[in-house]
Amino acid sequence: MNTDIKKWVWAIASDDELAFRLFFDHYYPRLYGYAITLLMSHSPSEEVVSDVFIKVWRGRERLPAIDNLDHYMFRSVKNQALNYLEKKSPKVVDLDEVNANEIKGFIQPDLSMLNKELASKIAEAIDSLPPKSRLIFGLIKQDGLKYKEVADQLDLSIKTVENQMNIAVKKIREKLKPYFNDNPQKLYTLLLSL
Repeated sequence: MNTDIKKWVWAIASDDELAFRLFFDHYYPRLYGYAITLLMSHSPSEEVVSDVFIKVWRGRERLPAIDNLDHYMFRSVKNQALNYLEKKSPKVVDLDEVNANEIKGFIQPDLSMLNKELASKIAEAIDSLPPKSRLIFGLIKQDGLKYKEVADQLDLSIKTVENQMNIAVKKIREKLKPYFNDNPQKLYTLLLSL
C-alpha cells in the first residue's frame, strides 16, 4: 500500500471526509471499470461502486486493519455486483410448492414490526462483540470475504479467524436466545443465515 493511501486510511478511520474524497477519487475509476466488465451497463456499475464506498465509509474504523486494500476493494465490487445481478434476476415461483404458512406471513401486519425489532436486536448483538471478533465477523458476514482472505488481510492464522468467528456466533446466540425460547431451531437457522 503506498504512503498516500496509508495516510488516507488512517484519516478516514478518524472521520476525515477530505481523506475519504481523495481515497474515492483514487479508487473510483478503476473500480468502475471493473464493475462495467461485470455488469456491462453504466448505471448499475455506478450504483454498485457507490454502494461499496458507502460500506467503506460506514465501516471506516475497520479500514486500517486491512492489509491488501486493492484486493479488498475489488473483491467488494465483485460481491456487490453479484448481489446486484442476483436481485435483478427474475424469480420464478411454483405456486404448488408455496407453503400456506409462508403466505400467511406476508399478510400478518405485525410481522414487519417483529422483523424490524429482530434486526435491531441483531445489530445490537453484533455491536456488543469484542473489537477483534466484530471486525472479523464484519469482514466475513457483511463483506463476504472467506476465512483465508480475512486471515491474509489481518495477518492472522485461519485458526484464529475461526476462533474469533466462533466467539462472535456464540455471543450473538446468547444475546438473541431470549427471543427464541419457543423455537431454538429458528435461532440456529437465523445464525446460519447471518
